[in-house]
Amino acid sequence: MENLPLKLHIQKTKLTTYHDEKLLIILKGLMRFFALHEAALFSYSELTRLAHGVFRINKAGVHRLHHIVEKVDEIPSFQQAIEERKTTQIIGVDLIRQVPTLYLKETKLVVIIPISFNQTVVGFMTATRSDKSLTNEHIKLMDTYATYISRTFYEEKEIPNPLTKREREVMSRISRGESVKEVALILEISEYTVQDYVKSTIRKLKVNNRTEAVATLIRKKIIY
Repeated sequence: MENLPLKLHIQKTKLTTYHDEKLLIILKGLMRFFALHEAALFSYSELTRLAHGVFRINKAGVHRLHHIVEKVDEIPSFQQAIEERKTTQIIGVDLIRQVPTLYLKETKLVVIIPISFNQTVVGFMTATRSDKSLTNEHIKLMDTYATYISRTFYEEKEIPNPLTKREREVMSRISRGESVKEVALILEISEYTVQDYVKSTIRKLKVNNRTEAVATLIRKKIIY
């Protein structure tokens, strides 16, 4: 299903070279076109089943979510949406039973919008509304929007992998939720060395912290 206004909005991402700005354009478009109370974006790894928060937008402004890591297997509604790769809305009793309280502020429904590329879910958006539920037409349009988003992400030129083999190995284990101490024991290196690999990765990727580094590496398929 083609939708010209949605498509034109996504094309605005081509006007900036900064990935964070592209993500914000995408989230602002979601808020605008679907009259949402709040919208958030997460990166996702099918290998680890972990979702890493990126941004959230609401009436108070833009918020970074890099401190949030969700185990999708523990949230049935999120798991179902990702496995089916379809936009899913949760309302009524199911909202209280299935959705963490983090997503329930002043809302009567939560929508999960998977973002997939080549049959692989690489992220998802969550959206909330404080009034009536979405129509089937709205849900179809959200699926269309997610399709445009995935295309935008992967239209970017491939960049050389800046990490060494050891840095990739360390960051891959960090992405699975292993602590610095656990990584050090498994790889038989010191905790200081693990921390050095993490710091060098953050520096090479020009990000702010290791959560941002993991999200970037997963999105660029440098780690899985």
